[in-house]
Amino acid sequence: SVDSSSGSSSDGSAPLNLGPGYFKLALGPSTMPISDRLAQGMLSLESELVTDGAPPGSQSEGKIKSELLVVAFGSAPGTPNWAGLLSRLYKAAQSEAERDFDVLCVVDPARSWFGGLDADGGVLASNISSSSSSSSGSNGSISDSSRVASGMGACSSGRSDDSQDGASTFSRRGASFQYYYERISRYTRRYKHVLMLGDSMGATASLLFSPLATSVIAFCPQVDLNTACMRPSASDAQLGQLQDNILAAVNKSQAAIHVHTGTWEHDLEQAKLLPEDKVAHKVYNLDSHRVAIYLESQAKLLPLVQEVMLNSMGISAKKNVRISNVL
Repeated sequence: SVDSSSGSSSDGSAPLNLGPGYFKLALGPSTMPISDRLAQGMLSLESELVTDGAPPGSQSEGKIKSELLVVAFGSAPGTPNWAGLLSRLYKAAQSEAERDFDVLCVVDPARSWFGGLDADGGVLASNISSSSSSSSGSNGSISDSSRVASGMGACSSGRSDDSQDGASTFSRRGASFQYYYERISRYTRRYKHVLMLGDSMGATASLLFSPLATSVIAFCPQVDLNTACMRPSASDAQLGQLQDNILAAVNKSQAAIHVHTGTWEHDLEQAKLLPEDKVAHKVYNLDSHRVAIYLESQAKLLPLVQEVMLNSMGISAKKNVRISNVL
């Protein structure tokens, strides 16, 4: 269980409420009725839902009613800049089923690429390999014992890594990355489907944590920061390791990964670094890094995200096309 007042976990795991990141959970209508306090105050997920050790299926155990969690990674300090779009998705929904999702906004105010710059050599790759062997079958699906322990019952997930032990292989030098990985997984393991969404640095995060997702939408992700136009203050080794970690995550991920870029050469080169067999890459006729903003100005961003979300929730493709055409 979690002590929400101190941020410490009674089972000895890493604290959840202490760390460099900013997390905000917006609950959809399916999850809101879980408790009166949630409905009234929109309190933190840790204090109400992530309470490990309770009987599977009970409200206190933390099983979410919504089947889909959208994890939106911010690309500007202190600003969960997908919140407005996702709020409009609730309004655009034409049925209760289409509103059956919760939203988690994650922001990295320190601009550390969500801890990716401080991970030790090979840390992410070893983490994924270790967790996969302990909590997944040969096809990458989560074992029944892991599903029960995480409150997922017997439902299937496309995630290749959803265990609580996954981040335990990180070194002390990777403390920030360990923090983000463990904290995000505490949310994602409560859901059958997880869509990760981000632009630029946020897109990089969506790839970095893609083993915890079932779907990813990444707009102009930064993979090789050694060649970035605005290179962060990090060593060549750190930048190289971030790229290795991203590629390790994408190669291990079982998520459906959608990458969107314009024709700007830098973004095209970044996308080409990703394994073709793991990524669906769409190019727009726009010579700019601001593809998501462009799509928003053309009223194309909302239906794009909505279609992936509805597919994630198992709503028919025919219905997706009809809704997409509305905007």
